[in-house]
Amino acid sequence: MMLPVLLLVAWEAVIIAVTWAPVDLVMKQWETLRYQPVTARVEKFWIEEKGKRRIPRVQYVYTLNGIAYEGNVIRPGPTRLLSRNAAEVDALEERFASGTQVTAYVNPANPGDAVLVPGATADAWADVLSRLPFHIATLYWLALALWYSRKALFVCSTIPGGYRIRQYPGAVLCTFLGAWALCCFGCTLVNAAFAADLAMVLWGPVVAAAPALAYTAWREWTMTQAFDIVVDTKMGTIAVPLWTDFSTRPERATLYLYNIKSIQVHPAQYSGVFDTDGYEVMLMMEGTPAIRRIGPASSLEKAENAAMWLAERCGIPFRRVAIAPMPDEEGGEQDFEEDDDEDTANERGKPGKQS
Repeated sequence: MMLPVLLLVAWEAVIIAVTWAPVDLVMKQWETLRYQPVTARVEKFWIEEKGKRRIPRVQYVYTLNGIAYEGNVIRPGPTRLLSRNAAEVDALEERFASGTQVTAYVNPANPGDAVLVPGATADAWADVLSRLPFHIATLYWLALALWYSRKALFVCSTIPGGYRIRQYPGAVLCTFLGAWALCCFGCTLVNAAFAADLAMVLWGPVVAAAPALAYTAWREWTMTQAFDIVVDTKMGTIAVPLWTDFSTRPERATLYLYNIKSIQVHPAQYSGVFDTDGYEVMLMMEGTPAIRRIGPASSLEKAENAAMWLAERCGIPFRRVAIAPMPDEEGGEQDFEEDDDEDTANERGKPGKQS
């Protein structure tokens, strides 16, 4: 879980740095240097059309210390900032019309660097700062979506005829919100016109949610094949998070069991489902011949630890469970072999309803 989050943090840090650096460096340069005003003449002013964006362009000449220079920078910062406000573009076109005498501001350390509108502007700062909430929201929702995607795969029940998967509704909502945040993050990168931004907000989640939904479906399928739990809704339910190995982290299990008769450990043999080596925990329920399987565990020690934890939670008074052969799959009530050790020979009390 931590690796995707760390990758997202690194990606966001790179994006913020790339976004901030061009504006921030130019701002520092023109705010700290004592630029020198000189008279310049606008040679040409025109507006470049790029889709729905109108980008102002200019060429002007100025003389410093008897040397003529050419400039084409209107204001420090990315040129796309000038295209965000149509009224500002029209004002620039009128102010810097071809043949107009204007004041240019020259960097004394490098006379070839000049601008017509010096200093940091509110638009430049807003362009950078307005992105940060989207970056933060994107990181938060994507991390939460990943967490909920894993939490959604909470219970997988193997029943005759197929699988039954129970999911959290919050996973779907969180995935959608993460996709929406990612869409807004994309809008801030491209800085498209309002209509294009709106289209991305409306259609972006459909595209952005596809990988998350595919990942969730993949996790459901793979984890469904990796764990086998038989559920009897009349007698109780065993709910185990699929990404948690029950045999190694039994404290993560959510247990709803009623009237357990006995708990034993058996060699694992999943005929018809999948074949595996190891051990499984078997539960006998009071009043029903059905057997509840939990596992498999990769080692006898893990299976015994899980069984001992279950016995403690369910109020069954013994410290060690029996190691018995696999019971007959076909028949009703099974008789299990139990250890006659001193540790396991204690009389088993009948527990009450547990939840």
